[in-house]
Amino acid sequence: MGSELCCPSRCDDAQPGLSASNSRHSPEPYWPMVWQFCVTHRSLIVSSGLDSLEWFSYSYVGPQIEKAVFHGNYTLTWAVWSLPWYTAIVGASCFGYIADQYGRKESVYLSGACLITGTVAQALTPTHRIAGPIWMVLARVALGFGYGGKYSVGCVYLSESAAKAHDGNVTTVPYPIGFCLLSGLVMPLYLTMPPDRLVRLGWRIPLLVVGCLSVLPLLLFMHENEETAEFRALQNAQSDHPGSKDPSEAQDPSEAQDPSEAQDVEFWCEIQQTWRAGLLCMAGLAMDCAYNAIGDNFYKSWLIQWAGFPDLQASGIVLGSQLLSIPGTVATLALADTIGLAKTGLVASLAGVLLSGPLFSVPQSLPHRWIGAYGFVVLALGAVNSLRACFGTWCCELFPVQVRSTAFGFYFMLAHFGAGPFIIVSAALRLGAPVLCFAASCVSGGGFFVRAVAASPSF
Repeated sequence: MGSELCCPSRCDDAQPGLSASNSRHSPEPYWPMVWQFCVTHRSLIVSSGLDSLEWFSYSYVGPQIEKAVFHGNYTLTWAVWSLPWYTAIVGASCFGYIADQYGRKESVYLSGACLITGTVAQALTPTHRIAGPIWMVLARVALGFGYGGKYSVGCVYLSESAAKAHDGNVTTVPYPIGFCLLSGLVMPLYLTMPPDRLVRLGWRIPLLVVGCLSVLPLLLFMHENEETAEFRALQNAQSDHPGSKDPSEAQDPSEAQDPSEAQDVEFWCEIQQTWRAGLLCMAGLAMDCAYNAIGDNFYKSWLIQWAGFPDLQASGIVLGSQLLSIPGTVATLALADTIGLAKTGLVASLAGVLLSGPLFSVPQSLPHRWIGAYGFVVLALGAVNSLRACFGTWCCELFPVQVRSTAFGFYFMLAHFGAGPFIIVSAALRLGAPVLCFAASCVSGGGFFVRAVAASPSF
């Protein structure tokens, strides 16, 4: 599909100076190799799982935050929830630039520190009528800024570190595990605390616990892990050719070009040339955006608001789908390594198209028979969330290694820009959620279809 749409380190015609190795495929047995990958990068994988807790904790205790901080304003509560989706774009771009210029490892650490700061700040939000909402807004902005960089650069780090081209898919396994842990942390609060105490104190506990727990794996990552081999190879290549003009040959010292300035110019030229890959990335991620916002974050509130489910039953339905997503994500990893990322994405998009309507119509038709709805939704939502686990790695590999962190981070988070409006529409309209999920799945299917079948270099 053209050199601008593929990752040079994964292609047969890759430039040897820019790849960590000439071949990513190892003769070792597949599953032992995946296990060794997980062990080697255990600190970042655990940290990624805790990231999901930090990112989604707000939505799990949203009703309590609505009463304690926003004094019953439902719309404002979810509007503030959506802020990180916007600031994540800025964070992904800033930390992506740091990763491409100074290293993936340093960028992961800095963005993780910002993410932890935002999470803990939320837990410490005052309940003053004016100061409380302002504090929460600032905390959510910081959380989104850090998460945008941590998620995108973390995906790049693990994808480049994989011993096999698609082992980086294993990075998505901790996210359903994180959801399950979050449900396991929140549900006992509903069972043991009276409603008034949940509003005063209970909603702070998940945020504070998760924020503090996230510090340890981040510190271990800085101690245990090294910079990716691909980035080191890129640095070596750039040191061999630091600039297009040799300062020693310049007749006038004023005409000598600073090598770092020359690299910056070349870097931004490369970024501008990734727009085709960026459009394809955003199309492919449309479904991921919709289900990330509605299926992971808002679905529990949707069940309560539009289908009449109690808090505990709605939490149980979401928890069941998350448990199913753990083995489902591992199966998606194996499927992607067998048939390819693009074809796996097509399967995921088709599942999204077929299940978008029933996921929301079945619970509404069975408000008093929640066990039947439970069984269907657990299977359907768990399957969709499992299959879309390949989306991040697929997008990462669209961009060249020189600008991968910046380009992937920017376009990935730009694709998720619509998550905020998705939530607002879904909260206001009964049919908003299924229509948006269906449309987004169709768009993603088109993006994966183009990537799977189009081979013209003139794309």
